[in-house]
Amino acid sequence: MFPMYGLVGAFQNYDPFEGFLHSPWVGLKHFRILFALPDFKNVFWNTVKIGFWSFVIGFPAPIILALLFNEIVGTRFKKVCQTISYIPNFISWVVVSGIFYKFLAADGVVNDLLKALGAPEPVYFFSEPKLFLPIVVLTGIWKGVGFSSILYLAVLTNIDPGLYDAAGIDGATKLQKIRYIAIPGIMPAVSLMLVMNLSNLLSVNFDQIYNMQNAMNISASDVLDTYTFRIAMNGAINEYSRGIAMGLFRAVICLALFLTANALSRRFGRGSVV
Repeated sequence: MFPMYGLVGAFQNYDPFEGFLHSPWVGLKHFRILFALPDFKNVFWNTVKIGFWSFVIGFPAPIILALLFNEIVGTRFKKVCQTISYIPNFISWVVVSGIFYKFLAADGVVNDLLKALGAPEPVYFFSEPKLFLPIVVLTGIWKGVGFSSILYLAVLTNIDPGLYDAAGIDGATKLQKIRYIAIPGIMPAVSLMLVMNLSNLLSVNFDQIYNMQNAMNISASDVLDTYTFRIAMNGAINEYSRGIAMGLFRAVICLALFLTANALSRRFGRGSVV
């Protein structure tokens, strides 16, 4: 709990040489300054949009992948598919960003394909702010979907095989087995991950955003994390406090989302995290 004491820096003109005990107290000054900054509204909504669409599209993706893996009969083929899906998770975002920069470049594979289909001009994907959101959402899913499916696969393997056998005897199809056995079987895990993912709605991936950000797409790519980083690295003493204030602002929203999602999960009989 002691490191949490550092949050008081958001209410001080924090001076590293004076420490938290002796830095002057200024109340909500830094929050008022942050909310009045001309870029803050755009940064906040960029974070919300990226977090929302990453959740809406990214949350069901590992569930669907796990259900598909569970239907593969051949053990060797199944292991190969799983291994291929896990590999991107262990590649750093520096490397992944470089791969997609090359892949989506004006002379890259995608533009070569578009040109072959009759596109008159190349598309500058990383220079178009409106394209940044789908790029960051889809690359995030590509990198993490395989590793995220491990939890659901583990739960699926613990479902009693006798249920599938009994359903098969009764004439159930594969889709019916998925609907009435597999999906209900993983619902406790889905509920847990739903609460955790909702609580992290504003915690977009800093490494991913920072490595894909450039001067031409910054209007769409600047999020709370990158904004806080620039504030903290500005060098002025008061910027430390503003960086802490920004982090605390985001943490309070994430806590509210967590408590709301946890209460709804408990309300609908899916259990709760706390």
